[in-house]
Order: sequence, then structure tokens, then C-alpha cells
Amino acid sequence: MRWTMDEIVRFRCPTGPSWSPDGAHLAFFLSGAGREQLCLLDRAGRLRELPPLPASPAAKMWGGVQPAYDWFPDGRALLRVAGGLWRCDLDGGPPQRLTPGQEPESHPSCSPDGRTLAFRQGARVALLDLATGGLDGFDLPGPLYAFAPHLAWSLDGALLAAAFRRLDAAGRPARRGLDLAVVTTQGRLLWATDTPGTAANPQWLDARRLLFSRYNRTHTRVEHVLLHLPAGPERLLLAEEEPRGLPADFVEGLGSRGPLLSPDGRAAVLVRPHQGWDRLHLLDLQSGHLHLLTEGPGEEGEPAWSPEGRRLAYLANGRPTPFDRELRLLDLRTGQVRALCSGPGVRAEPVWSPDGRALCFVRAGPGEPPALWRLEVDSGEAACLAPAWPAGSMWRQDVPPEAVWIEAADGRPAPALFYARPGLRGRPGLIWLHGGPGMQHYRGWPADYGYAMHHAVHQLLLERGYSLLYLDYRGSTGYGAAHEQANYLGIGTAELADLEGAARFLAGRPEVGAAPLVLMGRSYGGYVALSGLARLPHLFQLGIIVAGFGDMHSYFSGPPDFWDDAACFRWRMGWSAEEQPRAWAAADVLPDLGRLRAPLALFHGRDDQAVPVEDARDIEQRCRALGKTCFYHEYAGEDHVFAAEATWRDFAGHLLGYLARFAG
Repeated sequence: MRWTMDEIVRFRCPTGPSWSPDGAHLAFFLSGAGREQLCLLDRAGRLRELPPLPASPAAKMWGGVQPAYDWFPDGRALLRVAGGLWRCDLDGGPPQRLTPGQEPESHPSCSPDGRTLAFRQGARVALLDLATGGLDGFDLPGPLYAFAPHLAWSLDGALLAAAFRRLDAAGRPARRGLDLAVVTTQGRLLWATDTPGTAANPQWLDARRLLFSRYNRTHTRVEHVLLHLPAGPERLLLAEEEPRGLPADFVEGLGSRGPLLSPDGRAAVLVRPHQGWDRLHLLDLQSGHLHLLTEGPGEEGEPAWSPEGRRLAYLANGRPTPFDRELRLLDLRTGQVRALCSGPGVRAEPVWSPDGRALCFVRAGPGEPPALWRLEVDSGEAACLAPAWPAGSMWRQDVPPEAVWIEAADGRPAPALFYARPGLRGRPGLIWLHGGPGMQHYRGWPADYGYAMHHAVHQLLLERGYSLLYLDYRGSTGYGAAHEQANYLGIGTAELADLEGAARFLAGRPEVGAAPLVLMGRSYGGYVALSGLARLPHLFQLGIIVAGFGDMHSYFSGPPDFWDDAACFRWRMGWSAEEQPRAWAAADVLPDLGRLRAPLALFHGRDDQAVPVEDARDIEQRCRALGKTCFYHEYAGEDHVFAAEATWRDFAGHLLGYLARFAG
């Protein structure tokens, strides 16, 4: 049975699992081509799909930062975001609109007593009385940060913390970075930061103590601070410094590195470097003592506290290989660590059941597209709750990868996964580059929808006799700080040594040999691919760029609310063009487009919130002005990750066509 797009567009990827407060239901999304369905599972395993709600431009937030649903504290209803805020009762009644949705509304947060809903409404904080329907709101010293406002209630429901951006006299952002404010529910300002960098990640210990993180301007130092309200003082608990820039997950406190407050508010877990590898650490909020919890192997992350606060579930790679990520459990009383789910592939999004007896997580690997699993922690018994494809599908026919370490042109090792069907000889090879750059390829299927769909399309290529090399170029995570920081002050240029090594590796494989090579990347991987095509033009016969860009200056001139997330690039470039002019000049690929030899195909969403479509249009216009062969495909209504079935069909069809025409 052959792979077809009719089969691929049936794929549905589970994501965002969340238990109801009483543990009676598990909610999660099933994302598929052209649809994103919110589903409910009850204790008996019965699956129910909730009715769709209107699409909302306000909810189109790149990277999953915008939470699309949450539970009301009583567990009887779900709070959903779609063209406003909605209440969806579990008894099956019709959805109830809570807000008009005339302005962008997002990031709802329910008060501890469940009576009031705080949320972002345009640039201000809005408060909805759930009993009366009364709507009120107030402004902060600047507009609320739309990308992630960090709305957090004090435990008595009297105060709110939120992130905002200060403006200058002309009403423009005064600087890159955010500040935090604490206000009463009447809008009275009690406290606010005024930092040249960013303050983020507020977490309440109780009614008056607030834990938050404060970054310097260049994101080379972060301070974890405990604030006592109403008037202070601040107490510095821990400072972390990294001259080459803090890891990408630190940016705006949006990542999973922490600090993550314990259920009793006495400690916080952090992911921070130890001897060049990410390790779990425990920060005592009374003494300020920092304790190393784990010592590998591999890199660790995404910790999740058990409800009683005595255990931590977390993810770690290194066993059996760095290309695999297992789910582990740490008992804080004994220090014992045990693997809960291991083997080839990746585990993601671990979530505890409210009674602490089970974990829900996403699992994927060779022959196993992402599926939602439940695991009983004590017995180890596991059950699949939601498969990626309906029963009887052909997904187990995918090609398993070979984990390899290639030698880059400068002698450094570069990790990669090689996919090829047995018996191939002298057929074209493709190099596939992930985005990020702070990401990693795992063996087999990825755990998220966007990359899983690309992996499914790649099965079409493998079936037609192409080989693929999934390259974790320098800057990728999962292999220690040395690999992650190896493109410092070398964005767009340092990675070229890995591309040269990858091309040499494929040329040395009998499956490829002297056959044409294709360079293909998505997002930041598309940028690296464009750099390789322009600066190593003799190596590649075709380039495929999905949601990519070529000019860092243009990229950073996007919407103000994206500037701060882009700090994950800035620290790798020495922060600013004024401070590191040579690094910034070298990162601009556009002046080298005249060196292109290979035909170039560009695919981009018109509504891309991460990489503005103008960047792709600029590349296309420059290539045509230079007389280069360039094909351009722009998809209306598409964001950074393609969603519509028609888009995926068009993309796959053109991809196969270009490969047949230019690579053979």
C-alpha cells in the first residue's frame, strides 16, 4: 500500500492535554489538516468532540503561546477562546458567549474563587463578573503585552500581576523588553518594575509574595526575585549569567526552564546548565539555597510537579541515544530516578492527574505517529487514549532512521538522522533543517503537528526513492551547551560547515553517491538553507524554503510584540548591530543571492505571525531581479504552521514536481 495525500490529510495530532480539576475528564486538541478539534475523554474512555467555535484572528498566536482553552475551577465547564471568550458546559448544552469579541481578547485567567475572569482585551486588562456578566477593565502604565501578558492572580484573588510595555512620549515602545505591574482588582497600581531589560514569569506564593524573573538588556543575566507587597522589599534569590546569552527558553519566561513554583510555594524547580548540560535544580525560596537534583545522562527539561509536591516528572534525552527523549520520575524524598516511558522516539507534554496517580503525555517514534497516552505511575501500566490516525491506517509503514554523527567541514561532529529505503543506489538526497534554532530532531515521528505533517509528506519522498538527512546543525538543543552555542556570533555562517559535512556524508552513501542534492528547511531552518544555497552554491541542485527569511534586520523590524521573543536570535548575534556589526552583516543573506545557482521554491503563509510574509516576497523579488529561477507560493489565511488541507496538498504536489524536474 502506497502513501497518498488522501491518507496523510487524515492525520490528527493530539496536543495540549489538561485534566479537569476533579480528574473526571481529560481535554485535549486533535489538530489535523484544516481543523483543530477540542475533545473530551471521561473516566470510562468515552471520547466526545466539542462543537466548533468561530475562528478568531485574535487567537492566531504563533507557537502555541495563546491558550485556546482552560477549565473553570469547578470542573463543570471549559473556557474557550475564539472570537471572544466562551463557556462550554460539559452537560452538552450550547456554548455560551461571555464577551463581545469586538477587540482582540485572549489569555483568560480565572480568579481562585471562580467568580471573576481576567483577560487581555486589546491593550488593557479586562475583568468579567461571571455571576452578573458585568464587564470592567483598566489600563496599566503601558499596553498589556499581547504575545503573553502573564496574567497571574494572588491566592486571595485581591491582586493581579501582568506584563506590559512602556511607551515613550510619542506613544512608541520605549525599548525592547517588558515590565511587570501588580494592581488591585479596581486597577490601583501597587508596584511596577522599570528595567532596561525584561521582567516576566510572575508566580504568587500566597496573597502578598510574588516570585518573578528579571533579565538584563542583552539576556546574558537573569535574576530570580521574591517581592513582598504592598510596598516591597525585593529579595534576590538567585542570579544566573551566561556571557554568550541565556538559553532560548529563558526568553520572556515563556519556556519550560522555570522557575516553576512547587504546589506548597516553598520551592521552585529550574532547568539550568551544569557542566555543559541542562539539569534540574531545586531553589529553596526561604534560604535561597540551590540544589542540583539530577545528573543525567543527557539533557533534561519540562519538569512537572506532582499535585502533592513530592515528585517531579520530566523529560530527558540520552537513553538509549541523544536522538530519543524519555519520561522520567524523580522522588524528591529519596532522590531516586526511574524511567517511566523510554525507547526510540520522543515523549512530550507530561501532565499529572489531580490525584497524582497517573500522567498523560504525547508519545511518538519510529512507526508511531504522535498519540496521547495515559500511564499509571505506580504500576507502569500504559494505555493509548487518542491515536494519530484512525485504526487501519498505514502509518506503521514509515521508514525507520539511522542515527549518525557526521563530520562538519571544520571537524566538529554534527548529529543527524538518515532515512532511506533499503536497496537504493545513486538516488537524490535531501537535507532537512528544523526551525528554532533551539530545537532537535528525534528518531521517527515528531510530537507536534507541523513537523509531523512534514514528516508524513517526507514518506512520499522516501517511497519515490529519495533519501533524507534530518540535520541537527549547530545551535540545535539536546546535545549540550557546546553544540547549542556553536553558532554564537556566527548566525547564518557557522552552520555552513555542518551543511558541507552533510553534503559530503550523502555523497559518501551508496544510496546517494553523485546524485543531486536538495537543501530544504522550515522557519529558521529555511534561513539556514537559503544561506547554504547562496554561499555554497556548488553543492545543491534545488532549494526548498518553507516560512523562511533572509534578512535579520527586516526580521527584527516586525511587530513590537515579537521583538522580545526574537531574543533567542539576538543573544546568538551579540544582541545588536551596533555592538556586533560584523556578525549582523554576515547574517544578512540577501546580498549573496546573486551567487545562487540552484532553482529556489518558496512557500509562505500570508498571515504568518512569526516570519512576516514580506520577507518571503522580498526574497522572490530580488531573485527575479537577478535573473534567478524562483518559484513562489503564498497561502491566504495560513500562519507560520500550515493548517488547511488544500495548502498541504498544494505544497506536497509542488514539492514532488520540483524534485522530479530538478533533481530527478
